[in-house]
Amino acid sequence: MAFDPGGAAVNAVIFNGSNAGQIIAQGSNGSGISVGVMVLDNSGRIQGEARGIDASDAEIANSGAIVATGATGIATRSDTARIRNTGTISGSQAISVTDTLSVVNSGTISGDVLGIVASRATITNSGLIAGANAAFAIATVRTLDLDNSGTIRGTGGSYGLQIGTGGTIRNSGNIIAEGLAISHLAAS
Repeated sequence: MAFDPGGAAVNAVIFNGSNAGQIIAQGSNGSGISVGVMVLDNSGRIQGEARGIDASDAEIANSGAIVATGATGIATRSDTARIRNTGTISGSQAISVTDTLSVVNSGTISGDVLGIVASRATITNSGLIAGANAAFAIATVRTLDLDNSGTIRGTGGSYGLQIGTGGTIRNSGNIIAEGLAISHLAAS
C-alpha cells in the first residue's frame, strides 16, 4: 500500500493490528502510519520519509523493517512506549520517545544520527544499537537502565551512551564509540 504524497499511508485514532506486507508513504513529509494509540505486530515493511511510525502511545512488536528515509523510524509522544524488536528500525533517529521508553532488542536499531533518544529508558539489548555523525547510540535526558549483552556502537565521533541523571548499566557485551563510550551528565 502506498498513499498520500504529503501525509500518512495509514492515519487513525486507534490502530490495533498487524502488518505482513508493505505500508509506504511516498511524500517528503509522509509517515507510514500516523496514529493516536497503537498496538502493532509488524513482520513486513513500514516506511515514511518523515517517520515510519508517528504515534501518541505505542506498543510495537517488530520482526520486519520500520524505516524513515528522512527523519525518525518510530516517534512517540507518550507516557510509555513499549518496543520489542527482532527486525530493523532505522532513520536519522531510529527511535525517539518524549517520555518513558521500554525496549527489548535482539535485532538492529540504527540511526544515521541517534539510535535511541528518550527522557527515560529501560533497554535490554542482545542485538545492535547504533548512532553516528557525532551524536549518540543511546541518549536519555533523565535515567537509563540498560542490560546489554549485544553491541552498542557510536561511529563518526559519536558517543555510545549519554545518560542524564542516572540509572543502572549492566554490560556483558560491547559499548564501542569513537567519542566517549559513556557520558553521564549529572548525578541523581
